[in-house]
Amino acid sequence: MLPRAWLLGGMAAGLMCAGWAAFLIVGHLSPRRQLRNAVRRHQFIVAYQPIIELATGRCVGTEALVRWKYHDRIVRPDHFIPLAEHRGLIQAITDQVLDTVLLELGDYLLSVSTPLHL
Repeated sequence: MLPRAWLLGGMAAGLMCAGWAAFLIVGHLSPRRQLRNAVRRHQFIVAYQPIIELATGRCVGTEALVRWKYHDRIVRPDHFIPLAEHRGLIQAITDQVLDTVLLELGDYLLSVSTPLHL
């Protein structure tokens, strides 16, 4: 028969391991951690919405709208922007959006004769 101290020690070690496992799982699944990982992995995409001049019907610019591509779904900005602002990640996301816009539209913006609003 095992001494009582061994039994209590084993139970304590088991509880500590379970606690650490729960801590790691919850930390991995937290929205804060997911958003931090998204910034690190550059998981943000840009959708462009045209700006139309009502008087002429002419496109005078575009809005660059950020979206978070999380696995196989798109996360709406109202679900992650407040968290990004609160956690100090908004500047990193903004920088990624600007980099994407310049990469995707930079040459076009330099080639057009009429200035466009972005």
